[in-house]
Amino acid sequence: MNPDASRRHFLKFCLTTLSGFGLSPLIKGCSRNQAVTEPRPVVKLKLESHPAIPTPEARCYLGWHHDIGYNISGTSDYWRKEKSSRAEAQILNIYKNKIGALPAVHSIADDFLRGSYYPAGVLDAAIKMDVYPMMRYFPHTDWERISKGEYDRHLQRFSRQVSQAAIPAFFIPFPGAGHYAADQPWKDWNPQYFIPAWNRMYTIFEQQGANRYLVWGLHLASRSSGFVNKRQYFHVPPEQVNWVGVSIWNQTFSRSEPFLTLLGDDYSELTALYKTKPFAIWELADRHRGSDWFYRYSSKWFERTYAQIQSLPMCKLVVFFDFRWLNQGLENQLFKKRNIQMIQSVGKGGYFLTGGKRALMK
Repeated sequence: MNPDASRRHFLKFCLTTLSGFGLSPLIKGCSRNQAVTEPRPVVKLKLESHPAIPTPEARCYLGWHHDIGYNISGTSDYWRKEKSSRAEAQILNIYKNKIGALPAVHSIADDFLRGSYYPAGVLDAAIKMDVYPMMRYFPHTDWERISKGEYDRHLQRFSRQVSQAAIPAFFIPFPGAGHYAADQPWKDWNPQYFIPAWNRMYTIFEQQGANRYLVWGLHLASRSSGFVNKRQYFHVPPEQVNWVGVSIWNQTFSRSEPFLTLLGDDYSELTALYKTKPFAIWELADRHRGSDWFYRYSSKWFERTYAQIQSLPMCKLVVFFDFRWLNQGLENQLFKKRNIQMIQSVGKGGYFLTGGKRALMK
């Protein structure tokens, strides 16, 4: 029997029969890559699960963000390679060869999801490797124009492609919403239209049947990273979001800020507002780079951070943000020797699940 066909059959069965039923039998049946030897503190509230991607109970997904294109194909054929399943398979194989295991979630780039382009091949390549894909999505528009229906045709076309492909994925519209205006103009542009725009987008996707396969994630900028607007502008209705979370960046080059200090009250505020929604660190990053001496500080910061996440029982996904920025920021942090050792350590004996959906199916 074709194993890929078997897994697709399993997924369709889940989506057809499990909506409204708990997925704990699937999760409790996981025998590989146990995240902890003893259960973490259990939050009393039952976290909701989307049938396409179940929510771990006593463990947490380990994710990785890295753009497709630059390091695989160079810039000359970037637009051709970044849309290919081959590029996705290559980049995940690099991760597997370096780390020794695959991440549970791979977050792909947001800057090439334009026009009517839906990266079905890229997402399917991740699924075939037992990794849940994550799309960071924005149609390069401002929220006011979306809320007024000016981009309905594009949203209908895109969501129709999602429904036809039938590939489960995390879906993150307007990642880092609320960040300082100088970063990206749409992140702080007419914030009073953010909720109406989200509502219109969500409704269109629902009408096209796309939400059966997409796990909607609300990704806000943390207060420590420059959140400037009042949070009520970004409090989308709970029924229109499956996961909530923020980015945490240790941005100081000369010294490190503790993770919980950077997190502040973001976790308590969002988990109080979205009581049954799992929490995610959509981006976890540190800016130390350049020499092994600096990476020593970076890896130690990550080790302390992963340990501190134990105190956040509703946190069920942490995405290591490894992004190539020319002449600034991070450059392939993940594959520095010290950080490889750190990821291997937390993946095997700490708090995180690798192996994606195959591990949950066993």
